[in-house]
Amino acid sequence: MELFSWDIKGVTLIPADGGAFEVSVGGVLMYSKLKQGQFPDQKQLVDQIREQLL
Repeated sequence: MELFSWDIKGVTLIPADGGAFEVSVGGVLMYSKLKQGQFPDQKQLVDQIREQLL
């Protein structure tokens, strides 16, 4: 989060069951563990978030 601290206005954590782990930026789903079946590669996810914010 330090990489994007100037662009982040807030973070919302929503508790879920069943292994859900999703990351959205501005309402755009960036990653879904439920769809991919695994946790995201950190570098790949950071790159996707960077592209979305720029």
